[in-house]
Amino acid sequence: MIYTPESTAEALANPPPKRRRAKRTEEERIDYLRADPYVAQFEAYRVLCASCDKWIRLRPNSTYCSIPWDAHRKSCLSKKMQVYNHFPHDPSYNVTHRNAKSGDALDERNTLLSKDPDVRKFDAERVLCNRCDSWIAVSPENHMQAVQKWLQHRSTCQKSGGSPVLFASQPQASSSTLG
Repeated sequence: MIYTPESTAEALANPPPKRRRAKRTEEERIDYLRADPYVAQFEAYRVLCASCDKWIRLRPNSTYCSIPWDAHRKSCLSKKMQVYNHFPHDPSYNVTHRNAKSGDALDERNTLLSKDPDVRKFDAERVLCNRCDSWIAVSPENHMQAVQKWLQHRSTCQKSGGSPVLFASQPQASSSTLG
């Protein structure tokens, strides 16, 4: 397209409509929070973060508004990743060493995995992906590393039953050892 004064004036006079996401119903907002593995509990105007164990206030003019929660989750997880990146290869370092106040690290891990709709089942050493039917081996001792490994797999997994993209350091566990 060649830009002329006429076409530029026309574009300024008739800008393309802004695309806004359609407003979700209250039921859809509740489903969104219920499906989030980092939501420990929620009420109409607040959410309990499963990661840092803090209540996050939601907007007072709309029930179950996830915008403040989404901002907190992004910030909270980036802080966790910064801490994790300082100790990624130390098997003795885990969530409990970093933040005993947030409760038992194993409970936190189990809560996150049990609320994730992409986890079919899990045990101490692996997670069964509901998308690709693959077992993902995870650390039984380092709970933060286990959750991060699962999240890494989930972000690269293909829903359509195809094989997920695996990283060289991500061994597959055999599915025949768990009933």
